[in-house]
Amino acid sequence: MDNDTGNEVVWNEVLFSERKDLREQETKINAVFDNLAHLVHPNLVKFHKYWTDSRSEKPRIVFITEYMSSGSLARFLQRTRKSGSSLSLKLHQVQSTIT
Repeated sequence: MDNDTGNEVVWNEVLFSERKDLREQETKINAVFDNLAHLVHPNLVKFHKYWTDSRSEKPRIVFITEYMSSGSLARFLQRTRKSGSSLSLKLHQVQSTIT
């Protein structure tokens, strides 16, 4: 829960095995996360903010997203396959987010 806004959020982490791995990719990673922070679309999870924590031996990138009560994409796809429902509408929605 974000105490400032009252919105439910999710804390996500990407761990790197070594500091040099983060340093080698940091410019690209920052560009990707900066772009994600500016995307606004009803079919995309809202990306709030991110930061790097490189103080430990295994550095990490922490990013905050909105909470989705429907679960993960993997779980959604599992449920869809089991129910046998058509994916065409869902694929159209995904396509509309990237075009």
